[in-house]
Amino acid sequence: MKKITFVYPAIGKKPGTPYIKTWKMEPLPIAVLAALTPPDIEIEFFDDRLELIDYDSRTDLVAITVETYTARRAYGIAGKFRERGIPVILGGYHPTHLPEEAAAHADAVVVGNAEGIWRDLLADAKAGNLRKVYQGKTSFEAIQPRRSIFEGKNYLKLGLVETGRGCPFTCHFCHITTYYDAKYYPRPVADIVEDIKRSGKKYFFFVDDNFVANPGHAIALCKELAKLNIRWSGQGTLTMAKNPELLYWMAKSGCAVLLIGFESLDDANLKQMNKDWSARLGERNELVQRIHDWAAKSKQRSATLAAAVLAIALPLLFPAWNLARLTSGVNVYFEGWQKPDEVLFLREDVHGGVTTVTKKDDLYTLYTNGKFQGNNGHEMQAQYSFAHFPSMFVSDWDRALVI
Repeated sequence: MKKITFVYPAIGKKPGTPYIKTWKMEPLPIAVLAALTPPDIEIEFFDDRLELIDYDSRTDLVAITVETYTARRAYGIAGKFRERGIPVILGGYHPTHLPEEAAAHADAVVVGNAEGIWRDLLADAKAGNLRKVYQGKTSFEAIQPRRSIFEGKNYLKLGLVETGRGCPFTCHFCHITTYYDAKYYPRPVADIVEDIKRSGKKYFFFVDDNFVANPGHAIALCKELAKLNIRWSGQGTLTMAKNPELLYWMAKSGCAVLLIGFESLDDANLKQMNKDWSARLGERNELVQRIHDWAAKSKQRSATLAAAVLAIALPLLFPAWNLARLTSGVNVYFEGWQKPDEVLFLREDVHGGVTTVTKKDDLYTLYTNGKFQGNNGHEMQAQYSFAHFPSMFVSDWDRALVI
């Protein structure tokens, strides 16, 4: 086998319109796969978000990273290459959880992480003897992403870096904890620091689903980050507010934004999704304030450590948004609720967002699936504003609902 083609599929886009600017980030999984590929194999990469795919490319193997919201597009891309007799590999979280579905569109499926099995898969492909399924491992391999594969593409000047995998919590809606069996696997601090240094960037997003899953590891990492003079953002849980040392080092290391998923402020809802542990942490307003206090102490130019994944429900504005009726999930269900007088707006956006606005008496309700992925109309502009500039609309954080 002489050549492999990597493809990163888009969610979808309207003909004649550019892709969403804020999502033009380097796809880290592709750089990792490129690094795992032996140097004697030529590599080609198409980012479907930025460029046209050359379906006539002379290649020996195609590998596509698939997420749930890109699955349909990925299957279509795979089909076009397979029509030419070129074998296709599908991997990512969607094939990991639905391997049978993915297998119908591929010659081989990678379940789990590619480290540990990628070179065997390539050897099988070279011998013309691909297995239908390759079972990956959960652990890290000491390898640095091959970011040279991104040269010439117009990405945001933001480095994506992995500091760990998994999460110790068992929230029912999360596929991360399902695959990693509610365990957290930290990446060695030295490898993370080397990754950051090699990237040549100053601004980073740590892609972990829970940066603070292992506080000791996070503190050790932040102590090293503080020496690098970088700014970074990431995702974590409210548990960080219970650890002053962790907050101190996060602020000192250059943390600008930390996304926290609250999902709901209703204890019964949290219990249903097996996330009632967050309610037992204590008064949420107080915990959020602790994070803001440390952000202020850090004297960083950026104003906050605790930002919202999505901030909605603006009681200070007209119309009044209904706090109690916000939902986060795949769909909006009205069963068991008081039916609205009127459904003012309902759209499934091409970028994956489902938005519904209803009216009951003088109360307006905005429902969203929480998957903001574009700005494609006035309802998406509202999501964008609430997500990124909540302080422009509400004077106190406890007046906004963050999910």
